[in-house]
Amino acid sequence: SFKSKPPPPEPSPWITSALIEETTGVGVDEHNCLDDLEILFAPLNQAAPSANDHSNGHTVGLARCARLRRLSLVDCGLVKLGCLQPIAHTLERLCVADQKLTSLKDLGSLPQLRWLYAQQNNITRIEGLDECPRLRALWLFDNSVQRCEGLTELAELRELWLQNNKMKRLGGLEALTALRDLQLAGNPISDYRDLPRLARLPSLESVGFRDAHFGSCPIAEREGYRDAVLGALRHVTSLDASEVTRQDRHRARDAHLENVLEFHEKVDALQREHRDDAAAIEARRRRSSAHARSLDGEMRLAFAELERLVDEGRQAVKQEHAKHRRARALAQRSLDAALAAALAEHALACDDASHKADRRERRDECALLALERRAKGERRIALVIASLQYGGPRFTGSRGDAPRQLPPAKVACQLLGEHSPDFRWLDARLREAPKGDADPLCLLRAYRVARRDEALPDGKCWFLRGDASLIEDAVRGDTKEGLVLYASASQACAAFRTSSNASSTPQKGGDAVDLLEGSSDDESDDESPETLWDECQEDNAALSSSDAAGSLALLLLCREVDAASGGDTATKRNLLMAAEASAQKFVGGQAYKSSDLLATPGGLTGVAVEHILLAGSGLCSRDQRALEADLHDDGAVGGPTDALLDALAARVRAEVEGHRQRVARDLEPAAVDQLREADADLADREDQLR
Repeated sequence: SFKSKPPPPEPSPWITSALIEETTGVGVDEHNCLDDLEILFAPLNQAAPSANDHSNGHTVGLARCARLRRLSLVDCGLVKLGCLQPIAHTLERLCVADQKLTSLKDLGSLPQLRWLYAQQNNITRIEGLDECPRLRALWLFDNSVQRCEGLTELAELRELWLQNNKMKRLGGLEALTALRDLQLAGNPISDYRDLPRLARLPSLESVGFRDAHFGSCPIAEREGYRDAVLGALRHVTSLDASEVTRQDRHRARDAHLENVLEFHEKVDALQREHRDDAAAIEARRRRSSAHARSLDGEMRLAFAELERLVDEGRQAVKQEHAKHRRARALAQRSLDAALAAALAEHALACDDASHKADRRERRDECALLALERRAKGERRIALVIASLQYGGPRFTGSRGDAPRQLPPAKVACQLLGEHSPDFRWLDARLREAPKGDADPLCLLRAYRVARRDEALPDGKCWFLRGDASLIEDAVRGDTKEGLVLYASASQACAAFRTSSNASSTPQKGGDAVDLLEGSSDDESDDESPETLWDECQEDNAALSSSDAAGSLALLLLCREVDAASGGDTATKRNLLMAAEASAQKFVGGQAYKSSDLLATPGGLTGVAVEHILLAGSGLCSRDQRALEADLHDDGAVGGPTDALLDALAARVRAEVEGHRQRVARDLEPAAVDQLREADADLADREDQLR
């Protein structure tokens, strides 16, 4: 009799301490010293109990293996992994090959895991790997994975084996910047269009689409497969476990060039076919045209026959038509001439309005520039006066350098009113006829300057033109350089413009500003040193600019000190030298004086500052209220375009109506009725003929 086979052993729920002891021969008390555990063919449902399983077995098995680094389970019939948290912080290598797993989503957090082998299972989706950031090798061949996903957190993954799965596309690998080895043999990949995605992996060295064990992808069976892959993945050193040689690279490049040439040849062939088709179409069009001309000839013959049949009646019709055409042609020529004249007048009116608008726009731009320049100049002279009165910082370096604090000057400054006698006298001095074609100067602001506890001199007046830094230093008496003063303000301005034009860039000397009253053009509250430095540069540019909007000038009016009264010996000696050298030039640091010019070797020698003046020329010299009124005055703008168009439309309507009336007056009503009857009769005969 045959003996029946013993039934297979019932599978254990999970790995128990007894199974570990039976497999390794190590006692239970020494399980915490194990670092490698390999279990083959033992029937198990799961590797460890689930996290919510509170049975007695939860405290045994893998829970005692606190130092386990490598765990291998082969052909044990696992359907799930269970909770591996007892060994999560030590496990580096996990092998669950040849099982019945369908998912890895209960893998949990394994921060030290580097190698995961889950081949020969029933896994359909890659998931559960987000908490394994140090994973370097992942084997999932012989599964049912359909697409690459769930790999975005595996920045250290270097080896990915996905042979014999069900993937058709190659997306989802963009985050694997450290991937070196990618094996895809046995997958239904049949298109080259995803190869550029693999080219974006910077560390990829080995790729496989064909394998002796797993078979080939459909893409590997195509002609020119190896050259196409190497042409797309130029940094790969191994393809299908075969080293890529230099000859392979050259052959791939040559194949790519051949494909390009073949493509161009196909394009040329298509173009030739297109030209042939176009020629055939043109031939058909010509045949159609010839046929149409033939039909046209036949129709002409038919109409000639019709004209012969109605010749007697048509003679009268032709006469009436000729008369009608002459009347209409005459009226039409008259209408065309009238419309042309109307259009010409309209064009002239539009051109005139456009020119007026352009002139208005240019005038407004100059007025706005003049107002802005005046505002900056008034701000600059106000800041200079404030620095002389109360002290303040001076920017002597580049943007961002710390300013130098200046003390108050020993002077007193008084603003002169526009209607005061002194202001009018100063304005008259500035308006003296200038030399050349320069515009006369007009006084905008005037400040009387006096040394405290000193009386003002009563000598000859001299003018000094310069930037804000030079003017302030001259008033303070801090400048030691030679200065040139002029008897006329226009001469001082002309000399300043000449020196400014001679230099390639405007002077950028230090400027004294009052931090309490400084403000930028956009009225912001930013009072940083950089902002104040920028404002100083803008104000200096406004004081040195000259264009259609006019120009501004910052001047000092000085009085000559009598050489015989007061003053130190050096001052007297300089004045005496100046008086004696009236016919000499200013050379070698010596004083020079003439009727129009006074040059001092160092600072304001022999003169005393009496007034600080802000003057303007051109539009800058006009009254501010007048400039603002010009900006709001719309009277200079040409007539509205809508009115011109309405006038043109009204005139065209009148001419058309006159044309209609002339045509109706030239044709008699009885003749028109007869002509209409003849036309209707002719149309009926033509319909019958067709």
